[in-house]
Amino acid sequence: MQKISIILTGGTLAKTYEASTGNMVNADNDAARLFGDLCLDGMDVRFVDLLQKDSLDFTEEDFALILRTVAEAHRAGEKVLLICGTDRLPDLAQKLCEDGAGGRGVTVLTGAMVPLSVKGTDAPQNLTQALTVLRLSDAGVRTAFHNQVFEGGAVEKDRVALTMVVPAG
Repeated sequence: MQKISIILTGGTLAKTYEASTGNMVNADNDAARLFGDLCLDGMDVRFVDLLQKDSLDFTEEDFALILRTVAEAHRAGEKVLLICGTDRLPDLAQKLCEDGAGGRGVTVLTGAMVPLSVKGTDAPQNLTQALTVLRLSDAGVRTAFHNQVFEGGAVEKDRVALTMVVPAG
C-alpha cells in the first residue's frame, strides 16, 4: 500500500462561495472533503490542511512552510500530492526543485482554474490525473494539469488559454 500525503494550501480548487460577501474564498478547507468522491483504494492517505490562501497571497514564510511539510512527508516515506493555486504553482514547483524535493521522493502539484464547488470545474480531472501520476512515479517533482504532465519547474500558467503550459524559450 502506498503512503501518500495530500497537502492542501488553498487555491481556486478549494474556494467556496461566501454568501455574506458574494465572493469566492479559501475558508474551512478540508482536503478529505475534496477527495470524498474518489476511490483511494491501495493508498494509505494522510490529509494535511496546511494553508487556506489564494496563492497570490503566499509569503516567503508560506513557501518555507510548504517546503518543510513536503520534506517531512518524504522523510516519512510518503509520496506528496500538493494542491496549490495556479497563479503561484510554477513558483512553488521551482522552489521544490531548488530545495531538492525531487531527489527525496515524489511530489506532484495540481490545482484548478474553476473551484470544485462550481459546475463545470476541472478539479476532479486534475485531482484524478495527479493521483495517477503520483502512483506511477518513483521520484521527481511534476505538475499534472489538463491531461498534461510537466517535469520539474518547467511549467507556467497561460492566462489566455486558462491552462498550464511549458514555458516559451
